[in-house]
Amino acid sequence: MRATRAPRLVLAATAGAFLARGWFAPAAATALAAGLLAQVGSTRRNRPDHELGAAAAVVDASADRYEELLVLGGLAIFFHSAVAPLGLTLLAMAGVYMASYAIAKAQAHGAPSAGKSADRFALASIVIAGVALVPVTQLASTLVVLPAWAPQAPLLLALATVAVAGHASAIRRLRGVAASAQRHQGDHRPAALLDIHRGVTQHAARVDVHRVLPGRDAHTRDGDARGQRLPASRVGGV
Repeated sequence: MRATRAPRLVLAATAGAFLARGWFAPAAATALAAGLLAQVGSTRRNRPDHELGAAAAVVDASADRYEELLVLGGLAIFFHSAVAPLGLTLLAMAGVYMASYAIAKAQAHGAPSAGKSADRFALASIVIAGVALVPVTQLASTLVVLPAWAPQAPLLLALATVAVAGHASAIRRLRGVAASAQRHQGDHRPAALLDIHRGVTQHAARVDVHRVLPGRDAHTRDGDARGQRLPASRVGGV
């Protein structure tokens, strides 16, 4: 909805800035607020009495992508000096975007795309949960001796889950789109084959006429030039 679009973007940008600085607790709170606003907007859009125009749908979808980019981009900046976590963040970002791309392709081809909002909010919830658990593990690491990577383990696990789930959802939907496109192409195939068969049949008929009546075309042109018809005795070369 237009009323929640701008606050969601502001909250997502704030959460991304917090994540870039490593402030996970306020980042989780702002990301959760943005997710709740997105859920409210989605509920309103899905009401039977609500009609969303094409332009508004495009703007809403673009806002959703920017929210994801702002949050995951903040994590990428935070992990910029660590190759493995950065690569995991980029894989999660790619998974989220490919899932959205697959949903758009499914809608364009008329393939089933039910549960698209549920998929998106599930992925967002996993990231928010991973971010929210980091302060807890950081506090635990001050009380108990833990490996250096342990405080960020929930976040890394969340990113890995989002990466796998996002790409799996994209592959599943794109396979459905491919199958739908193949069926749609098959619907037109019989008519095309019928046209080809008709053309081959007509060509074969002309070839048979030329074999049965050799030289008929030349004699017909000569007869037409003289304004006369061919004698019956000349038909068939007799």
